[in-house]
Amino acid sequence: MDEAAEAFMDAWLDANVTHKHAKRPSSKTIKALARRCISDAEAAAIPLESLEAVVCDIEEAIQDELNFIETVKAKSA
Repeated sequence: MDEAAEAFMDAWLDANVTHKHAKRPSSKTIKALARRCISDAEAAAIPLESLEAVVCDIEEAIQDELNFIETVKAKSA
């Protein structure tokens, strides 16, 4: 597994997938976030193949992060 891609993906999800997105997670929002993630990875010289080796599916990873945010929010309420 590519450690740089894993570190990028972890940091990117933490920085870019927010509570605001978790309030109304639409497929359109998830697709837009995925496109931004791919663009940001390219700018950081992380190839798409490396990201996919880490998370398999970028949109699914974003959805998982949204679910995590909602779970944490529900537990703290």
